[in-house]
Amino acid sequence: MLSQLDDGHAYLMGDRGNQLVDLFGEQLAPVKLQYLEGQWVVSANLQPNTNELQVGDVITHIDGKSVKAVEQELWPLLAASNDVSRYYALQSRLLQTDKPQLTLTLASKKAVTVATVPIAEVYLQVLQPIALAEHHVIDGKVGYINMTTLKPEDVAPLMQQYQQLPQLIIDLRGYPLGSVWTLAEHLFAKPKVIAKAQYTNINTPGDFMLQDVEVGIDNPNPYRGRIVLLANEESVSQSEFSLMVLRQAPNALVMGSQTAGSDGDVSQFSIPGGYQSQFSGIGILTPNEQQTQRLGIVADVEVTANIAALRAGEDVVLAQALLLLDSAKFSELIAAKSTRL
Repeated sequence: MLSQLDDGHAYLMGDRGNQLVDLFGEQLAPVKLQYLEGQWVVSANLQPNTNELQVGDVITHIDGKSVKAVEQELWPLLAASNDVSRYYALQSRLLQTDKPQLTLTLASKKAVTVATVPIAEVYLQVLQPIALAEHHVIDGKVGYINMTTLKPEDVAPLMQQYQQLPQLIIDLRGYPLGSVWTLAEHLFAKPKVIAKAQYTNINTPGDFMLQDVEVGIDNPNPYRGRIVLLANEESVSQSEFSLMVLRQAPNALVMGSQTAGSDGDVSQFSIPGGYQSQFSGIGILTPNEQQTQRLGIVADVEVTANIAALRAGEDVVLAQALLLLDSAKFSELIAAKSTRL
């Protein structure tokens, strides 16, 4: 039922959170997967001393069954807002089982036996996005901000350090810590409407109301340099809202791939049998009333990760962002941006 909502917020939670061991199994292979170029690829081996898997290995079969067949079996069981977020949800489910081990066949035809472990040991690690770099200055001119570690109280000293730099990269490929409201105060010259929230009218069933969402303060000296915001399928909920806020900075562009499409807050409820669930409680629209839920935040410049870059340990999205900041194309895209917001 929940999967039919097409809502990435619609989790089903039991006595062990959303591990759902009664549905998917008590064990999990200690492997993080990523869906790249239509294939399932090992992006991290969490226990490399126990198996032979390497980062970049492409998995074709699980216990003799094609990974596509396993994917199709699980697909209708997963709640997600779009295909991108459903593939992201599959990362932690494909190798969840009740078996003590799984045999994974690779594209090279090699078969690798992987011992599974109790799901509680590695579940959070499997879900965790690949670690991003900490805040630092690149090539003496680009201030890099990792929003997954930036706390509200750290914004002011960091922006004081970055204020005179000509370029910023703000990485939202993961879940932020609620610092976007404070950061916007350093990027906006005055308050801005960054979204419209759509609420139900409890006095008139079926009626919906729109309310402007305003962020920022009067700031006579905001940051005035070029900004690129990084996004991908790991940009979900508050991360997507943060993208909506920060892209309203005068010189900001979004680079990356489709986000999860689960913008907005949640409404929670109980289900008989000891389960809890939730779904998106309000609608979140762009300032010009365009949909964001299910669609996600559309990038100004689309760049997707690839298998070759994963194997080489390269961050292709970050690399392309650095090139864009120095290019003439940046100004052209900024000029066209106002027609889309």
